Amino acid sequence: QKTGITWEGISPEYLEKEGRRYNPAGKYIDEADNVHYYDNETDNYFSHIVQLLFTRDLNSHLSLNANLSYNNGFGYYENYRSDPYGGFKRGDKFSKYGLPDQT
Repeated sequence: QKTGITWEGISPEYLEKEGRRYNPAGKYIDEADNVHYYDNETDNYFSHIVQLLFTRDLNSHLSLNANLSYNNGFGYYENYRSDPYGGFKRGDKFSKYGLPDQT
């Protein structure tokens, strides 16, 4: 399953202004104050789901319900992240991002 990321919320004021279909995921502003959206803001998840459901009426006032569920899944997400260190640039040292430099 490949879907757009939709788990970011918005304020009630923004909801009133933009409507329910607005999704801020991937939004960023460039140096010239132009608004852009990251093109590959995706959630990629693969899963196999098995469910076993059991219901039994024991009498007119009592029933038994049981559910067994198994989910085997894996995946990743990709999203735009405005970097608190000023943004990644070609040639940056890894130490700028708190990582050991590579040789």
